[in-house]
Amino acid sequence: MNTNATECRHWVFLHWKLQGLGLTLLAFLSCYPGAFHYQEYLFFVLLCMAIGVAVFQGNAFWIRNPIDLPLALLVGWILITIPFSVDPAYSFVEWRKLVARVLVFYWALLVLKHSVGSDDWRFVIWAMLAGVATISIYGMWDFIHRGGTFVDRDVRAHIPYAGSPWLATYVVIALPYGIARYVQSQNHWEKMVLGGVCSLTFLAGVLAYSRGAWLALAVMGLGYGVLRRNQRIFAWGMLSVMVLVSVLFGIGWLGYLQGIFLVHTIIDRLACSWLAVESLILSPVVGMGFGTEIFNQVHPVDPRSDCKGNHAHNVFLLYAMGSGVSALIFLLWTFAVIITKLSHDIRVGRSNEVTSIKLAGVLMALGYGVAVASNDLFTGSLAHLFWILVAVGFSLSCQEERPAHHTPESP
Repeated sequence: MNTNATECRHWVFLHWKLQGLGLTLLAFLSCYPGAFHYQEYLFFVLLCMAIGVAVFQGNAFWIRNPIDLPLALLVGWILITIPFSVDPAYSFVEWRKLVARVLVFYWALLVLKHSVGSDDWRFVIWAMLAGVATISIYGMWDFIHRGGTFVDRDVRAHIPYAGSPWLATYVVIALPYGIARYVQSQNHWEKMVLGGVCSLTFLAGVLAYSRGAWLALAVMGLGYGVLRRNQRIFAWGMLSVMVLVSVLFGIGWLGYLQGIFLVHTIIDRLACSWLAVESLILSPVVGMGFGTEIFNQVHPVDPRSDCKGNHAHNVFLLYAMGSGVSALIFLLWTFAVIITKLSHDIRVGRSNEVTSIKLAGVLMALGYGVAVASNDLFTGSLAHLFWILVAVGFSLSCQEERPAHHTPESP
């Protein structure tokens, strides 16, 4: 009897180790939008296994966390508004995709809960950095190969099966974690590798020519000064942003980076956003329908001929237009809780390494929020990676709140 119980514990222990490896692999694959369907297959297999083993153990498979309520309200409200969509079938399909992305978050929390005391969360960070470094190298090679220059935006660094805004957004997500690991590392060779990774990703973000990502990086820099309550850092950050903007305008005046300052590209974004606002005004309660393609169905042609992008360019406006003001409120609430929860933990955290990762999580959520406010990229592989990293931050908070003698179950 004791032998059977020991064997059972052994297999359960190996299962959660396998889940940790799966989470690491998913974090790496999430850097490749072209492999999104493989990510989905891997995730659903691992999710079913995790739920089954958790039930077998008699443990809860739903890990409570601070964003339970806003997430539940967001998902539930969007479901309620689907019958009022201009294309209910399409909106339901998009809603199912949203549910799958939310499940990635809860699955990652479950896996990390069962890996207390292990290095799974470190492996996740390293896998993500390796993935972003790889696509950054490809983006820069492709930029050079296609004859990219600093004169205009005709050629921009991008990644396979996705555009330059995707690459720039990956840079926004990864850079805070790369810097955090660099600052905390005590190994000379590790610091060299991390310094190279941070430099590569930053340069790739520059060559992607994404104004939204550049703004996100600036906001993260200012956010760091605010979170650390360091007036000197904040002042230097503000000064650096002003100098950078002045330099960019000077470069533009000299004939470089011309596309960055073209007024008609800014007018295009504003016009598309205004169309989304007009749709929201017409249906502020239930919206026009959830999903990115709803914008094209509602506005196949801009009567003023200003919106040529054919999409809202803004995730928050897209949710508001699609499912009403309530959806916008619940989405903003979710981001706010993520940022405030991890910000509080930064002040009370005991471990420098853990605190730096949670600080990176706050800056990532802040920067990602700014980035998706100019490019509607709260979807696919990017959303998977975002939710996995949020789960890492929340799991580290839970570990610090547990008693010090708590250790993971082992055979």
